[in-house]
Amino acid sequence: MDIKIEDNIPIPPCKKRSYLFIDNMKVGQSFAVPFSMKAQAIYRQAFKTRKFKCVTRRENNNLRVWRVA
Repeated sequence: MDIKIEDNIPIPPCKKRSYLFIDNMKVGQSFAVPFSMKAQAIYRQAFKTRKFKCVTRRENNNLRVWRVA
C-alpha cells in the first residue's frame, strides 16, 4: 500500500459542539428533559467534559439536571 504524503491541506473546522446551553448555565440553575437512563448519562458526561458538576433527579417522567459547581 502506497501512502501519498501531501502538503498545505487545511484542517477542517471542528464539528459544532452539542449542548452549548450548558456553557451559559450558572450554579443553581436547572433544566428538565424527558427521563431516560441514556439522557442521564449524556448530560452527566456533557457537564464532566466542561469540568462542571451536576446533580440529576427523576421527577415523574422527567429528568431534572442542576448545575452545582
